[in-house]
Parts: sequence; structure tokens; C-alpha cells
Amino acid sequence: MMEYLKNLLFSSNDENGIMFNAGFLTGVATAIGIIAILLLIRIIIALMFRRKKCSGITMQAELGDIFVSTSAITAAIRALESEFDALVIQKIRLFESKNAKVRICIQLIFDEGGGNFKLYSEKFQRAVLAKLKDAFGIENIDKVNIDNNTFNSTHKPQRKNRDATPFSADSDPEILEFQPQSDK
Repeated sequence: MMEYLKNLLFSSNDENGIMFNAGFLTGVATAIGIIAILLLIRIIIALMFRRKKCSGITMQAELGDIFVSTSAITAAIRALESEFDALVIQKIRLFESKNAKVRICIQLIFDEGGGNFKLYSEKFQRAVLAKLKDAFGIENIDKVNIDNNTFNSTHKPQRKNRDATPFSADSDPEILEFQPQSDK
């Protein structure tokens, strides 16, 4: 196979043909080399900046370590959901930070009935930190990130149609004959 490629590329009697083929091979080898280097750099960056999931928080105590699991932390945060009516918690994840602290990521749905989302979520973040400190004594939380996936609106916008007049049964009785009947 290599012999066939060698004959195909370099079997030209013409010096210009051989030089062209050599340049072509150099270009292909350079492109493959650059792609390989970029893939290697991407792998290194992905390994350096990957988020490590945390299985819980370990705290130092006088007589030994105390471990609080992710499920216990999740249950404590979900207990706050009843105090915040405009939030529906979907997912809670814990990630390790580089400075031995933990970052909490909370995905939720916000209902516009809660008012300003920024103020409401800041209040919720403070409540999460206070709950974890009061319930477990956890103070090494780096951040509480809020990810608002969806916006739930209970208020439907009013239509602004100036030409629309309210319909009444007395205005046109023939229209009522053609409307489908429900079988309920």
C-alpha cells in the first residue's frame, strides 16, 4: 500500500510534478499535526477546568470528621421551597471548588408572582446559606448559583384589539347553531 502511494505521488518524470506532490504532502502533514495539537490542548483544558461533583461536605470536629451527604443537603434546601411560593426547585447539585469550598447549583422554575427575580433569588440564596449553617453548621459554601430554566407566568396578557366587540347570544342567533356541542 505504501509502495503504491509512493509510486502514485512520486512517479512523475516531471520535476515540477514531484515538487507539487511533495508540497501537497507537507501541507497535509502540517494540517494533521495542527489538528492533533489542538485536540491535545482541548483535552488538557477540559481536565484542568472540569467540575468535580461532590458527594457531600466533610467538616472537622473535635473527636473526628463529620460528613453531611448531598441528599441531606438537598433535603434541607428543598424544605425552603415551601417558604418561597414563586420557586419550584428542579435539581440541586454540589461541586467542589479549588479552595476546599463547595459550590451549590440550583435549577428552578420562577413564577412571576414572586416579583423581581433578582431580589427574590438573592433572598433565597441567603436563606439557603442560613439553613445549611443552622441545620448542619456548614460554613464552607463558596457560592449558591441559581439557574432559572423556565419562566412560569400565571398572568395572561390582555389582547389589545380595538375593533373587537363583546359577543352576546342576542346579537346573532345563527352563529350559535353551528358551534360544536361538547359531549360532557
